[in-house]
Amino acid sequence: MSAEIVIPIKKSKLRIQAIIYSVLAIVVFLITFGYAEKQDFITPIVFQGIGVIIPLFFVIAAGAKAKKMNDGSAGLIINRTGINDSSSHIGLGQIKWSDIVEIKEEESVRTGLLLIVVKKNEKFLRQAKNSAISRLLRQNIRMYDTPVAIDPSYLDGSLKKIIQEINDYKGW
Repeated sequence: MSAEIVIPIKKSKLRIQAIIYSVLAIVVFLITFGYAEKQDFITPIVFQGIGVIIPLFFVIAAGAKAKKMNDGSAGLIINRTGINDSSSHIGLGQIKWSDIVEIKEEESVRTGLLLIVVKKNEKFLRQAKNSAISRLLRQNIRMYDTPVAIDPSYLDGSLKKIIQEINDYKGW
């Protein structure tokens, strides 16, 4: 098959998460500044400093969700070279067909996971953008024997539909 298949991300889910993180940032900021003078176990200035730092993390998370939401190439792209995973912040990018051993489904309580078993796990560990993502990939290897575990809840399609699209494209 020559045409590529694009499975976009669920922008509505990312939008809701960005709004929740933004609201949490505002609430934590207001609560810590309002409560700073009333509490007596930490000096008010330290308490207010914490009230700035914690919301900052929420703002960064909201910004990351908004950035992913506005990324036109975000999602799962199936083409003649392989599967391009940019569905989340730990997406590994292009996974070539020659590296793929098997496509599996891991059942879970929520949505399940799309597992792409690859030949050389180390190759994909080296592709990690930073040490935090590398730790998550190592955890995937311990749990599922592959670093590539894609959460379909961020994609606009069910797990069964995504696996079917991959199998139909590749002729498996």
